[in-house]
Amino acid sequence: MYKNLIRVGVLLSSLVLLGSLGSAQSTNGGAQQLPPISPLGPDKTVGGTLPAPGDLSPGADQQGLPDSRPVAGAQELTLGSSVAAHNFLLPSFSVVTQVGANPSLSTSSTSPGTLSSSFLAGRLGLNRIGGGSEFLLDYIGGASFSNDPTLGNALIQGLDMTETVRRGRWSVLFGDHFTYLSSSPFGFGGVGGLKNLGVGLGNGVGSSPGISSSFTPSGSIYINGVPRAQNAVIGQATYALSHRSALTFVGSLGTLNFIKSPLEDDRVTTFQGGYTYLLSRLNSVSVIYRFDAFSFSALPQGIHNHSGQVAFARRITGRLSWQVGGGPSIQEYLKPLSGSGTVVGPTAFTGLGYRRRYTGFSVTYAHGLTNGSGVLPGAETDTFSGQVNRTFGKNWDSTIDAGYSRNQAVRQTSATTVLASPSTWFASGRISRRFVGYGALFISYNASGQSSLASVCTLPGCRFSSMANAVSVGYTWGLRPVVLE
Repeated sequence: MYKNLIRVGVLLSSLVLLGSLGSAQSTNGGAQQLPPISPLGPDKTVGGTLPAPGDLSPGADQQGLPDSRPVAGAQELTLGSSVAAHNFLLPSFSVVTQVGANPSLSTSSTSPGTLSSSFLAGRLGLNRIGGGSEFLLDYIGGASFSNDPTLGNALIQGLDMTETVRRGRWSVLFGDHFTYLSSSPFGFGGVGGLKNLGVGLGNGVGSSPGISSSFTPSGSIYINGVPRAQNAVIGQATYALSHRSALTFVGSLGTLNFIKSPLEDDRVTTFQGGYTYLLSRLNSVSVIYRFDAFSFSALPQGIHNHSGQVAFARRITGRLSWQVGGGPSIQEYLKPLSGSGTVVGPTAFTGLGYRRRYTGFSVTYAHGLTNGSGVLPGAETDTFSGQVNRTFGKNWDSTIDAGYSRNQAVRQTSATTVLASPSTWFASGRISRRFVGYGALFISYNASGQSSLASVCTLPGCRFSSMANAVSVGYTWGLRPVVLE
């Protein structure tokens, strides 16, 4: 069956490439279509300048283009993209000093002590849109320094990139998501995540690549001080059947590799196909089929997961983006250790983004089968994350981030008699003051915790449950965007 699915995937990919090449050599013939990406106007700026990142003050440029990313696709839905500029570079730098009690969740539980860490990071965002194509890049690189002997000094690398090309009825996307970190990306480093280092796209000046977390390997269990490389390569093709309907096909390969660690390396291959229909200008519905193949480096057990989902989306440009969906899944376990080789369970997801004048918030939730974050060989995972931000006047901003995950081990791949279900959480609050140009001084507080992993992991950080508290002070230099010709 698996071989048949691979053959079907190869055939569909071939058809997609042939279709895109054929349409590149011919016109659309006047047929109506559903554009997979926003209409592309002339490359220009509004008033000759770009707005400040995150500027929600009165008089700031709030114009935007509608988000037309397919619900059945590999990118997260957005509130729309800015019309301020199509082609620019957005460089920024961050320096953060952090002091906390056991902030890494990895030191001795009997004497957590007061530990300190520092972060130095540079970030580069790139928007290049025009001529039927869209290239988006968000890169962050730097290092962290800690007096915690488990963490020590470590590199920080993160890359999100997508390129979309539209020809006639076809839209083809290629993307990559990569991180190299010494701890979990879930609330990374006690600063609420990588997105809080530097200035990224999507903060009022551009469009984020926004690759959906459902196509990247899960890393929501804290095992800090262990370098890991996470990568997901994605290909997507959308074909507009009419101005109201479209077909979308996605293929991806995700890997999670730990450097010099007994944690489990894993790989997941995904194929997804969906049909989207516009109910109205604001509402759409999709029917989706998805196949995931999980494999683990040191285990003969593997998992094939088939799921069917129905999804609904509502989008109001600049104001609201909401999607919700779910359906049944059939999990096929290869060489199960115990229990049934076939399990039927639910999948569900929802995401809500909202902004009105000075206040914005976003919430996401997902339930389904994942790789187990390198600690468990497959898990039923619930993940929640949320953010609220508020602008006060012209120069003050506040943000609250929170996240929670629960990973339930599955008996078909777990050798322990008592199935583990580790839970992880974090919450952070941040206040920042913008200065002349694009600089901002901020202070934040972060709390995080995790239940014990002693039954499934022998590393020092797995032997006890722990809670961490940390206070961070930092400054971000957001350089003026460089407009590209």
